[in-house]
Amino acid sequence: MGMRIGMEISPLIWEMSGIPNYILRLLNGLASIDSENEYFLYTNRSIPFDMGLPGNFRTVVLSSSNLVRYSMVLSAHSLKA
Repeated sequence: MGMRIGMEISPLIWEMSGIPNYILRLLNGLASIDSENEYFLYTNRSIPFDMGLPGNFRTVVLSSSNLVRYSMVLSAHSLKA
């Protein structure tokens, strides 16, 4: 059984340059090498295009306040590591 990996992808709702472009290339690279782990892609709005990712990548749309809480929890966990 693989890992469950969460990523915050809200920048993908913006113009495709800089950080959004990096995130999309990272996701495509992970998709090409990893079919074992589950990826949960968190955003506060629907992504306006098809990312073409396989079934082990799931987009989760959260309200803005829940996304902020999620980001804070991730930050707290990274400080403990």
